[in-house]
Amino acid sequence: MLPLFQATRYHLPLPPGRLTPRPRLFVRLDEGVAKDGGLALVTAPPGFGKTTLVSAWLAARGAPWVWLSLDASDNDPRQLLRHLVIALEAVAPA
Repeated sequence: MLPLFQATRYHLPLPPGRLTPRPRLFVRLDEGVAKDGGLALVTAPPGFGKTTLVSAWLAARGAPWVWLSLDASDNDPRQLLRHLVIALEAVAPA
């Protein structure tokens, strides 16, 4: 069992109740994932709605996904890989 501060890094934050529809951005995410083999990188300055966008997009899709929040300790490749494996085991235990 992971300590709470570690376990939260694997859970997608819930989107707020009222959202502005972003169909154009959903299409861009769909295209990016399909074109690039299943990985999308969303970048923007703090407070621009990246987490809200991605959580709403994932909620609208039925496909499996993993969530991993990163911090400075993930600059160590072994640490990053460890957390990535833990996140992936949630959707593919084998």
